[in-house]
Amino acid sequence: GQKTRVSLAMSMINRPEFLLLDEPTASLDPETTGWIRDLLDHYCKKRNATILFASHDMREVELLCDEVLLLSQGKLVEQGSPRELLSKYDHGTLEEVFLQVSKQSARE
Repeated sequence: GQKTRVSLAMSMINRPEFLLLDEPTASLDPETTGWIRDLLDHYCKKRNATILFASHDMREVELLCDEVLLLSQGKLVEQGSPRELLSKYDHGTLEEVFLQVSKQSARE
């Protein structure tokens, strides 16, 4: 967890307008994860920054992202806002959407 926190702090120290983050809350406890989500949300709004965020945690994607790109075997198979994807697939969570899209693309 400490390495994750240090990596995130280092990525933000120069106040970039664009951040590329890979699983920024991996290995963190739920309280710290919530704090990091709030920090990133505040950072984006205050600095008008863009974050390209890679994660397998669809709940986190749902909470933090304005636009979602779903990849399967390195190929883009779906994209849209969390709300659009939930509506399109008539599911309650992005995890359910992700699982359906992954299964469909694996069959193709």
